[in-house]
Order: sequence, then C-alpha cells, then structure tokens
Amino acid sequence: MDLTRMGANRKEVRTTAFVDREPRISIDPKSGSIKLSVQYADGMGTQGQYDYTVTITPSDLTAILSAISVERTAFQPGELQTCLGVSAAILLRLLSAASALPFQLAPTDARLKFQAAKEKLAAKRASEA
Repeated sequence: MDLTRMGANRKEVRTTAFVDREPRISIDPKSGSIKLSVQYADGMGTQGQYDYTVTITPSDLTAILSAISVERTAFQPGELQTCLGVSAAILLRLLSAASALPFQLAPTDARLKFQAAKEKLAAKRASEA
C-alpha cells in the first residue's frame, strides 16, 4: 500500500507518507466496513510518525469491485489478471457469500470443539489398546 498527497491547486509537489507497506486489515462486523491501518509512517513532510487508517464502507467496496469488473486489463494478460487468477478461490468464496447459499464455509466454534473432543477420545482409545 502506498500513500501520497498532492495539492489540489498546485500539482507540482507530491509528498509521500509511505511506500510498499502492508496494512493491517480489520472488518467491523456491525457496519461491514473494512479498515486498512498502517502504523509508524512518516508525516508527509512534518516531524514525527503517524498512524494512518483508511475505512472502506460496503458501498465503497461495491464501487471498487464494479470498477475492476469493467476494467479491460482484468481480462488481458498482465498484473491485474494475474492477481485475480491467484485470488480465484477467494473470489469464489465471496461469490458464495454474495449468493447467500447455505454453505458452511468455516467451521463453527461448536463444530471445532466437537472435532477436538472426538480426536481426544480417539487418542485415548488408541493409548488404551
């Protein structure tokens, strides 16, 4: 993730806060907003370091996905198509989520506890035999 700024009326100077930083990504379960956070980055020409947060709302995400879906480079060999290809399984999971299909994509806590108890019982039986 890169973050730069440029004056709206004076386009001659671009100031960079950071380049090639991996943001910490979190999702607010109530609002569905996605937060991208980068900590301890330069202050774009000021003294000190700052924490930056970008919040993407669900409607922002819809706009991003819509823009990507009509972008010609998504359908032609190149970096964007390669990235989408690598993300095919992720995109398929999102398609399932969007269609509201009744698939259990991730085990519930109860299922994980049941599986752990089952494995523990199997190990106990194996040690007794």
